[in-house]
Amino acid sequence: MGVLWKFSALDTLFFRDSRPMNAGETVWMASQFPPTGQTLQGAIRTAVLNHLGIPYKDYLKKDTYQWLREEIGDGKSLGRLSFTGPFLFKQDQPLFAVPLDLVKKTSEQTNEQTEYDLLSPAEKPVKSDLGDICFPTLPKEKTDYKLIKECFVGLEGMQQLLNGKSDRHLNKHLYPLFKKNAEENALACLEPKMGLARSNQTRKTEEGMLFAIAPVRMAADTALAIEVENLDADHYPQNPFIQKLGGEGKMASISVGGQWRFPKHNLCEIGNRIRFKLVCVTPALMQTEDWLPSEHVEKIKDNGRHIWRVQIKSDRLNIIANPISALLRPWRNEEIRSCSFDIVSACIGKPLRQSGWNHQLKCPRKLRGFIPAGSVYFCEADILQKDNILKLHGKKIGQRTQYGFGQVLVGRW
Repeated sequence: MGVLWKFSALDTLFFRDSRPMNAGETVWMASQFPPTGQTLQGAIRTAVLNHLGIPYKDYLKKDTYQWLREEIGDGKSLGRLSFTGPFLFKQDQPLFAVPLDLVKKTSEQTNEQTEYDLLSPAEKPVKSDLGDICFPTLPKEKTDYKLIKECFVGLEGMQQLLNGKSDRHLNKHLYPLFKKNAEENALACLEPKMGLARSNQTRKTEEGMLFAIAPVRMAADTALAIEVENLDADHYPQNPFIQKLGGEGKMASISVGGQWRFPKHNLCEIGNRIRFKLVCVTPALMQTEDWLPSEHVEKIKDNGRHIWRVQIKSDRLNIIANPISALLRPWRNEEIRSCSFDIVSACIGKPLRQSGWNHQLKCPRKLRGFIPAGSVYFCEADILQKDNILKLHGKKIGQRTQYGFGQVLVGRW
């Protein structure tokens, strides 16, 4: 049974990105926001240890607390824990990274309202180093559209996008991530600051120890939330509590409980084929650390275009169980033996470099490239695969799904 943990910042938060911070070499350090489940799992497991009154040093000893180790894991695993998210929440509604197939056009000269549209694979393929590919595009008469960067969409807005709709009213469901001016209704703002290392003996600054970071201050009605499964209710506080969060140890208020849901799935039927898109709502680490969602992929040529025929095995699918939205997802306990579909095209952003620090081994974790949230796969499948495709909605694909990576939604194109 999943429980929603919500983190409301009481100060600025700083989640360091993957670049090393070497004294005398690195000056500027950006903040990765929102953080991933790999970051928040540390805060959750720390809250468990604090609630149970178990010192961290004692927990690291292999011969102690084996019963708890099986539940919340250690530096190498999560035990029985599983996470969904994290997501930004605004006024108790989940927000999702804007899908990369959404583009906009704004006329600054006439000050007209912003127009939106959705990319879709072209009818004719184009020769490239990947082969003859139907790249995502717009009709020829539509020009001057641009990608939407660092922006999030609300639940109703994401439902419209999954239904293939992108009218002007979408604007009221979009929220920029960082504030660029005082009037902008953003989810957070950056507060850059600089610092120097100082010797405690001489009280003088040390040469080459200058650094600059950009902590994030979330808006008053914005919070981070992640759903936690398989955690005993007696092992965490039932009332709101305060705990350190992030690289600088700033404080955050944590509450447990609440309701939320995903938008409904959708797809398009054309004869004996179905068209759909998979939208990544959390970063994904694919099986081969590539952009393809499975190691079972065959690149073939079909009707003059190259496509990727994908088969996802049942052991690669993480069936999440969200009791809050059980009525919306009655299939949540069903198993998918296998799921086959063709990837026609894709909109994929720059890789999200993710590393981290292993507190148990006192060393950095392996640096990996993740498919960023908002990436979109344009797919086709046989009509017989319809039920299996719909069951992908809300599932997690790829590697490290226990940490919340690889969550996808099913929409139409």
